[in-house]
Amino acid sequence: MTRVIKLDIGKQLIKTIEKHIDNRWAIGLLAAPQTVDYYAHIGFNAHLSAWILREQLK
Repeated sequence: MTRVIKLDIGKQLIKTIEKHIDNRWAIGLLAAPQTVDYYAHIGFNAHLSAWILREQLK
């Protein structure tokens, strides 16, 4: 079983952004597979069109 350390870093990040920036902001989040169900309950919406470019094979 994977051990998860709960630090609430994401919640603190959201509060900091809301405090210091106007209403025109967005957070892009890449979630580990075992955490994808977590983020909806704190207000994130899933986006099926996210892409990652990794190191290319030569």
